[in-house]
Amino acid sequence: NMLDRCYGQDGRKAHASYEGCVVAPEWLVFSAFKAWMLRQPWEGGYLDKDLLFPGNRVYAPERCVFLDAQTNTLLNHQLAKRGDYPIGVSWDKSRGLFQSKIRRYRRSYNLGRYSDPMVAHSVWQREKALVIREIALTQRDWRVSGALMDWADMLDEDRRLGRESLARC
Repeated sequence: NMLDRCYGQDGRKAHASYEGCVVAPEWLVFSAFKAWMLRQPWEGGYLDKDLLFPGNRVYAPERCVFLDAQTNTLLNHQLAKRGDYPIGVSWDKSRGLFQSKIRRYRRSYNLGRYSDPMVAHSVWQREKALVIREIALTQRDWRVSGALMDWADMLDEDRRLGRESLARC
């Protein structure tokens, strides 16, 4: 999948966010990738290239980690579906208010409705930071745990400063 996402016609069409991504030369040989993989906590995991280095476009041994399904979906902000509002905020047309929601353990939770989108986003920031810290404590890889804690700290700082948080990965 990594090679298809970076170099395959179908992979790039299905995953536009992978446009411009490349694979490190040493990973172009499967046996080298497999040797690296076997030294990681990989079982049941998903290869991730941008948690440790937000915005990273290179699949390489020092930049990639395996994430469990819960952590992998934690990072998905569905930018294409979100619209013009901050992360975690949508417009509730029936009530004429901004709604704040969060996904947690594959379920969506309503955090309330607000007249201001940044207030709704602030509520999302607080809850998302709490969820991220909970998940960080369950990680087997200290690099993943550390990156998640950094992300939670960034959300808290954005909230404290009244600043919109943007997708990191």
